[in-house]
Formats: sequence, C-alpha cells, structure tokens
Amino acid sequence: MIQIVDETVNRFDRTHQELVESLAATAAVAIENARLYEETNTLRLFNENIVNSIEEGILILDAQHRISFINPKGLQILGYDHDELISQNILALIHPDYTHKVSSELTQSSRNSSTKYETVINTKDGETVPIIFSARALFEGNNFLGILAVFIDISRRKKKPTNCCANSPEPSSKPPIT
Repeated sequence: MIQIVDETVNRFDRTHQELVESLAATAAVAIENARLYEETNTLRLFNENIVNSIEEGILILDAQHRISFINPKGLQILGYDHDELISQNILALIHPDYTHKVSSELTQSSRNSSTKYETVINTKDGETVPIIFSARALFEGNNFLGILAVFIDISRRKKKPTNCCANSPEPSSKPPIT
C-alpha cells in the first residue's frame, strides 16, 4: 500500500494517482522478482551442495560425448583439475581395451535408454581404475542434449578376497559350552 500525503487538500489529480499506481505496480514486480531470485538461488545452492558432496563421480556429456560438467568426487577419482577435463571426450579417459564397448554403450544411451556396465578408466597419473558406469540420455523434447553419467570407483571391491569368510577366525575346536 502506498499513501501520498500533502498539506494542501485535493492537490493530487487523476494523473498523479495513475503515476503512483504505475510506480507501485513496478515496485511490486521488482519485489516479487527479488523474492523469486532468492528462492532460485537457495535452490541452486542446495542442489550444488548435493552434487558436490555425493561420493560418486557425476558427469554430464554433450551430444559428442565431451565432458561439460564433472563434480569434485569425479575429479578426485580421475586425478585431474576441472579445466583439464572440460571439453575432453570421455573416451580419452577409458582404458584402450574398453573404448569400443564404452563407445557402443554411449551410443545406446543416446537412443533414450539407460545403461549400466563395468569398465576401466585411466587416471591422470596413469593408474587404471575399475568403475561401474551408469548413463542416461538427456533430452529437451525430442532433441538429444547429451548424457548424465554416474561412475563409482570399485577398485576396493576388486581387491577384496572373493571368499566371504577369508578374514573370519578359524572355528574353535572346543565343544560348545552347555
């Protein structure tokens, strides 16, 4: 509500009223825009916090399979800095023995399906890391935009013994107490 007061009675005419109403409407729009901006910014920060704190690598690949986004965990797994990976083709990081398979899987995911498979990536320092790679196509209407992918380092799982009881203590030869 806006109120304009003057000591002179009937000083303001219809033109003044229209001007004030116009200013009030503009102010209301500006206040609403500021509120929406703050709400959007809060939501953006919330989403960034989730993506940046998740314990899996997250990638967004463009339609040519170039990296357009990678989260901090993905950078940590691969050992690269952010700027070193942006615009790199994902296939450049895949171990040569798996490049053909991953290329086929990416092509399949770009056809509106999701894929999940095991593969091996090369880190910056030359290590090979086994991963589970899950990918899903991103579309805007019928327009293919790229791929959202999540990858999980499974090297610890691969190093664990396959025998589930390998670390269990030997069974006691003593009879049970009754």
